[in-house]
Amino acid sequence: MKRLVAAGLLLVLGCAPADDRTGARDPDHVEIDAKLPHLPNTKIDVQSYEVRLRFDRFGKTSIPARVGLEVELLADSTDLRLHVDDERMSFTAAVVDGAEAEFEIVDGTDGDDRFGLTGDVLKVTFNEERAAGSVVRVDLAYRIDGAGMDGDRGILFRDAHDDPIFVTRNWPYYARFWLPSNDHPGDIATFDAVIEVPEEGQAAANGYLVEGTYEEGSGVNAEGYRVFRWSQPTPIPTYAINISVGKFEIDQQEYCYDPAVPGSATVACTNETPKIAYVYFLRPNLPEKEAFRRAGRSGVDSAILFSKLLGEYPYEKLGFVTAPHPFSMEAVSLIIMTGPGATVHEVVHHWWGDTVYIKHWGDFWISEGFTTYFTGLYHEIVDGENTSCLIETAPAETRATLEQGVLNNPADTDPMAIFNGVPYCRGASALHALRATIAGLVGVPDDRERSLDLFLRLARRIYQEYRFKLLGSDDLAVFLKRELPALLNGVARSEIDRAIDAWQAEWLPKSK
Repeated sequence: MKRLVAAGLLLVLGCAPADDRTGARDPDHVEIDAKLPHLPNTKIDVQSYEVRLRFDRFGKTSIPARVGLEVELLADSTDLRLHVDDERMSFTAAVVDGAEAEFEIVDGTDGDDRFGLTGDVLKVTFNEERAAGSVVRVDLAYRIDGAGMDGDRGILFRDAHDDPIFVTRNWPYYARFWLPSNDHPGDIATFDAVIEVPEEGQAAANGYLVEGTYEEGSGVNAEGYRVFRWSQPTPIPTYAINISVGKFEIDQQEYCYDPAVPGSATVACTNETPKIAYVYFLRPNLPEKEAFRRAGRSGVDSAILFSKLLGEYPYEKLGFVTAPHPFSMEAVSLIIMTGPGATVHEVVHHWWGDTVYIKHWGDFWISEGFTTYFTGLYHEIVDGENTSCLIETAPAETRATLEQGVLNNPADTDPMAIFNGVPYCRGASALHALRATIAGLVGVPDDRERSLDLFLRLARRIYQEYRFKLLGSDDLAVFLKRELPALLNGVARSEIDRAIDAWQAEWLPKSK
């Protein structure tokens, strides 16, 4: 156990209040070191993260870091426990509500060897027991060691195309490799970052730039670092955090639209028109930059279309960054792109997954299945053909897997164990079947335009109800029975209940 004075540790960062947050909590509050490492600490609700990182030079893999957390206690507690990785993080100080605190690394339950979680836990001890409902401020000083990173977890250092770059890789539960956190999608929090970089570089992150420009940030400080201050005032899951540092070419534009005009057309911007602030951080030596730029505009088009159909794009910017990463990733307001092809899919996540949050990893399909199907709907609306990955159109060699897959998985499901086509394609197929069910209830099973209209009206209700809230598979079935009678005026409630029961039995039976 270490006990250190942390003079000067406290961070000075603004933080907006969190939006509504709901979701079932584990009533027995088992300590996280006694449960599988991909499960949450149910004794706490992290409300905000405030991070400060300093990059002495590009390519250096040791990074000094500080983080401040505002945490609500959900049970009486004598300590705070967070997910960390002891091999990648060296802690030097902890402060609780302005007073130095004792801390130690506790060995936790190992995860599946294939997925890399050790179960390490940072335990910060309070000077006295704190009551449930209390909010504590915890500040930590530490160093991130990225040497030897295999490129799949936590952070990536690469000189891709002769462009030095650092990028975080957090999905599904690798934020803990650089950020002490409650690393689970059920605990959403605001995220602020102050990032100091060499004078020739830039730093991009979630949310909006508090001051300065994308190229220059706040300017160069007395120590010779260029400073970028970012704020994400809407709560997001840890897997959706993105910090990208390097040298970028930056495209930016404001796009405005008229909500009363169908489609994705833009209009001249006025004070009254909704706008989408678009920015693309492109690596200078990236091949096919023009293809990324063209795809970025398709992302704007899809954001405008779904702003009209579901609800206004909910974030401060629609940002993209080209970065080396295992896959394109829907990080909130700063999407990581490894290729231009997935642009619309990642934008659609800003409604499903990034704003309608999943309750736990067993509900992974609500993020990916909804996004897959709505990406197909985008093409159906624009081009006349639904391009969703569906069981009926899947290759023969994968169809059996999709037909036998499970969507409604237990809360302790490891997302890496179900990271396959089932949440995507079977999830999309479940929604396609729901659309057909609704069309059948009103007697228009072969009317594509009518079925699409009804389905989109239902989707808007789902989005508006669960915007910035947690949605589980069972919640969805309850919601459908409650809301469909008003949407399908004239159809008997008993008939709707039977239809939804049949749909749920086929697509969302609980995993055994």
